[in-house]
Amino acid sequence: LSAWKICIPYVDFYDDRKERIPVFCIDVERNDRVADGHEPERWSVYRRYLEFYVLESKLTEFHGTFPDAQLPSKRIIGPKNYEFLKSKREEFQEYLQNLVQHLDRKS
Repeated sequence: LSAWKICIPYVDFYDDRKERIPVFCIDVERNDRVADGHEPERWSVYRRYLEFYVLESKLTEFHGTFPDAQLPSKRIIGPKNYEFLKSKREEFQEYLQNLVQHLDRKS
């Protein structure tokens, strides 16, 4: 996992049938197979604010806490607010990067 890069370059909107929901764009780059002649693999996924807390909850449930990879305190009022998500983008990116580093150290 040390050859994987994860970043959240921006916040975008997902158009639900009823409303536009702000989401984090997560870019993933996998470079661990370049030495074997493979091109780096890149893809993007979009995740809502609350999905991060579901992930953290499930990881904690099955693997315990990760002191070096924790999300900021959850807010009830901000998750559907674009500006709020933009203000949290770097903290959530840091969470993912620390999580990958933590998992890399365990393997």
